[in-house]
Amino acid sequence: MAQLSTNGPLLDTQVIVTRAGHAAGILSRQLRHLGAEVLPLAGYRLVPAAKSAVVHQQLAAALRADVCIFSSPAAVTFAARSAALQPGPSSCVVALGQATARALRRHGVRQVVTPARQDSEGVLALPELALLRGYAVAIIGAPGGRGLLQQALGQQGAKLLEAWVYARTDPRIRAAQRRALRALRQPCYALLSSVESVQRCEPCWAQKISTTFVKPSPSPAAPGWPRRLIRPVSIPPILPPPPSPRIC
Repeated sequence: MAQLSTNGPLLDTQVIVTRAGHAAGILSRQLRHLGAEVLPLAGYRLVPAAKSAVVHQQLAAALRADVCIFSSPAAVTFAARSAALQPGPSSCVVALGQATARALRRHGVRQVVTPARQDSEGVLALPELALLRGYAVAIIGAPGGRGLLQQALGQQGAKLLEAWVYARTDPRIRAAQRRALRALRQPCYALLSSVESVQRCEPCWAQKISTTFVKPSPSPAAPGWPRRLIRPVSIPPILPPPPSPRIC
């Protein structure tokens, strides 16, 4: 477990982390190393998709697609529970970010394309996705989100496949977490990881809490983001810059 730094750039700063699962642990350790006091408050729980037979069929078709996009490390983890991750010999596998790429490599997928900008806009800017008319493009992940990839790929004339291998459900917020929320002091930041995390956590933000909410991505806020909560702030970067993408 990362020790709380006594002289980091986020010293005396409280940060609410709304990510779930393994990603929350990594981010929390990095924040503590920078001196922040972290309050984990997952905006959702990750669970396997309900209909395993349907998921298996969707995933098999997705892995045979010309382009296969994994949306998150969780997508890799849950997909690997359903089937061996063996894309077709001519498939181009795309990871939304470096953490997703590392998860794929741990499961034996060596040739992975990652965008420099680790979001949907970055994926769409990849040269591999420039001319997709008539090609099969699969998205492996969970339902929800902005839907930007689906919309843009459809406009390009791609044959869109979706394999929803997991789902997000309401979080279990303990009494201790509610007490910690009421005891928050300034400066405090809440890192909002998705529209779903906002919608599910918003009832927990007591009105008397004055917290600055921060989107983790430069991409525009999607419908569903409570714009009254989103304010631009300047805080030290909490993640190292991604390495150069590896193009297959």
